[in-house]
Amino acid sequence: MKFRITSDTKATIIQFQESRLDAMNAPKIKYDLAALSKNHQFPFILDLTDVSFIDSSALGALVNLLKTLGNDNLMICGASGMVKDLFSLTRMDKIFNLRSDLEDSLESIVTAS
Repeated sequence: MKFRITSDTKATIIQFQESRLDAMNAPKIKYDLAALSKNHQFPFILDLTDVSFIDSSALGALVNLLKTLGNDNLMICGASGMVKDLFSLTRMDKIFNLRSDLEDSLESIVTAS
């Protein structure tokens, strides 16, 4: 599982550098994100810009993180195409704080402060 972590004073940005988030890497996603949640600044912004496919296993790992952090501490940005469709189809777009892109996510943090 490859991702880039950037921390600043506002948030921790986790940019996934995989095209697929699926059953093969869902356990690693769950483990890595849980470990990161213990040592990094909140909120977390998960950038899915490079992700073109996500399945229910990986979505479950994201739901697990949401349960751990709470909705105020987790945003997802950059979901498009099939990824965005899965969030809509499963109605997770009503549960997760979805943003169009990283800039929008960061602006929403500033606005909320």
